[in-house]
Amino acid sequence: MLPEDAFLRKLPNTIDEAQAIKLEGMVFSADAVEFSFNEIKKIALIFGEKIPDAPSSVRTRVFIHA
Repeated sequence: MLPEDAFLRKLPNTIDEAQAIKLEGMVFSADAVEFSFNEIKKIALIFGEKIPDAPSSVRTRVFIHA
């Protein structure tokens, strides 16, 4: 979602500290959302329409990532 070399990942020291914290939080949140979405996609590709028959640990992982 956000490339590793994106400017938001390497903020200059001149940015206000409060603003920098907010921006870092947004970047972290975007990374977390992307990770969870990719995990759900992996599980969906493996189980497809048989997700109701998947082990409860798999269904729990889907719920956690959602």
